[in-house]
Amino acid sequence: MNSPARWGRPGHLALLVTVVVFAVYLGTLADGVTWANYGGDSGELIAVSYSLGIAHPTGYPLYTLLGRVFTFIPLGSVGFRVTLMSALAAASACGILLLVLHHMTRSYLASLLGAMALGLSKTLWGQASIAEVYALHLFFMVLLLAALFLENKDKSGYTGVPFGRRLCLIALLLGFGFANHMMTVLIVPAVAVWFGSRFLESGNGKSERMEALQTRLLVRTLLMAVFFFSLGIMLYLYLPLRSSIRPAVELGPVRTLANLWGHVTGKQFQGWMFSRSTPEVTYYLREYRVIDQFSLLGGLLGTIGAWEMAKCSPFYFFPLLCFFLADLVYAVNYNIPDIAPYFIPSYLVFAIWMAWGLRLLLTYRWPDWESSRWRKTGSALSAVVAVLFSVWLPYYSYCRFVTLVREARQPAARMYARKVFDRVPERSVVLSIGTGETFSLWHRQACVPWAAEKEIKVVLRTYLAFPWYIDKLSEENPDLDFSPVHTLAHSYLGHWNDIDFLEYRRRLNDLTLALIRTNFSRCTLYLTNKKLFDSEEYFLAQAGPVFRVLKK
Repeated sequence: MNSPARWGRPGHLALLVTVVVFAVYLGTLADGVTWANYGGDSGELIAVSYSLGIAHPTGYPLYTLLGRVFTFIPLGSVGFRVTLMSALAAASACGILLLVLHHMTRSYLASLLGAMALGLSKTLWGQASIAEVYALHLFFMVLLLAALFLENKDKSGYTGVPFGRRLCLIALLLGFGFANHMMTVLIVPAVAVWFGSRFLESGNGKSERMEALQTRLLVRTLLMAVFFFSLGIMLYLYLPLRSSIRPAVELGPVRTLANLWGHVTGKQFQGWMFSRSTPEVTYYLREYRVIDQFSLLGGLLGTIGAWEMAKCSPFYFFPLLCFFLADLVYAVNYNIPDIAPYFIPSYLVFAIWMAWGLRLLLTYRWPDWESSRWRKTGSALSAVVAVLFSVWLPYYSYCRFVTLVREARQPAARMYARKVFDRVPERSVVLSIGTGETFSLWHRQACVPWAAEKEIKVVLRTYLAFPWYIDKLSEENPDLDFSPVHTLAHSYLGHWNDIDFLEYRRRLNDLTLALIRTNFSRCTLYLTNKKLFDSEEYFLAQAGPVFRVLKK
């Protein structure tokens, strides 16, 4: 069970799964910016990839740089090319997962079920069809699981420690994972459990002299692991280096060490982490149902598989359990509306348990019927049920989710941005309230030359709360005056997470009015919608998809 996996036929099947899943994703792939499948940030991520800008915290430098590489593919629009990266990353993750599952279960059928079930699950499929960071995040999580589990006896260590080479590989993958998304921290407990079990295993039966030598070698290995980890996470140096030349899209101050640290650690959003009340956490725990991803039978099979793995293979079970619980606890306590993609790592673990459950069904022997012909009949029946289920679940997922995921192909976000730039005159200022609509406009500005030539300034109203954003606006627009907005923003600084909605609305309205009053005579002002705006001095006149600000 624990011998190294053979890479022949499992490799061929993994390649086949990758190609099939990728082909399915192509049928639902968004042609660039979209608002479907939690794709509100897709416009921003496409824009920063194309223009080599700086995304919102935590910056996502690896995604940005890889996205830039994909923009050179001579297929479709720029947005389609960046979105293609999500599809390829998710499909590749499914192929690698099959190799991991085959090593664990020694069953082609169980491995195929786990890989296909994850690939066609609703949330992952939706993320693989849009420009987002979560498919690439899953790719690195599966790679890390492969590094943890594909070999249990690595005698040719990099520095003399039996698992030294493997530890350095894990450290490198962790570094790259963090360079894509800080949610990589959730797999660290699993790595720690794996490391602890391997370290205890390597020290069994050795003399004191050998243990002392092993300790010195371990220190060297840990230093090498830190070096390899640094190679990956050093990609964050891209942020200050790129910021020094003022990119077109820049959503954060990263020019000083303190600002860089705040951006990388997501200081702007830390107030939302673990901020849900007990009733809210209870509600989201009730709403977290793997049966929505894998059906009721898939949920039962995964539960059985988890129980069987806990009894038979604790080496696999306890790191996976740590990963599952860390992701679940973090996600249900993170108070953001688009939380669904944060559950994908837990679905990954559950897909592994499903494969383990199918393996049990395929290999189960009826002990009470050992001397009877019914034993063979029962085993054959179990195998037939397993085969039928492994075929039915991917088919069920495809039929249930394909229409839902395909909504990402709707051109609503792209049409909205085109209509805005068609209607708004040159050198106007557009005040936007939602990140989805704002990022759609930024995407069009960054990727469509004639839209950039109109020199329309799109201002995200919710970011007026941050002085660094106002400083950026002042640098880029010397003909406008942002000093009253800057003063208000400083007075509100650090007091946004502890206020109710009415106070939040009042403050945001005050910031918007301060900007309008100062610049009304300097430029033409528009609002994307009437949300969170109230004034006795100005009214909003419909102008196509936007509203022009006029005096009463």
